[in-house]
Amino acid sequence: MDIIIEEVVSTIRTVDGDAMLHPNVLARIIQAVLAAADEKHARDRRRHADARIAEDDDHATRESAP
Repeated sequence: MDIIIEEVVSTIRTVDGDAMLHPNVLARIIQAVLAAADEKHARDRRRHADARIAEDDDHATRESAP
């Protein structure tokens, strides 16, 4: 038996593997990453400032030693 199809209508959806996140979820992830990066930079600045103070204290101690 032969079947003749005169018209085929179909909906095809494709998914891009790189675009699986909803934009709101992606925005929240970006905000969390930026906040973490800012905190790391602040922590590094504090650590550097603490090290500089310690160096200044050592230098002052050596200058005042007899």
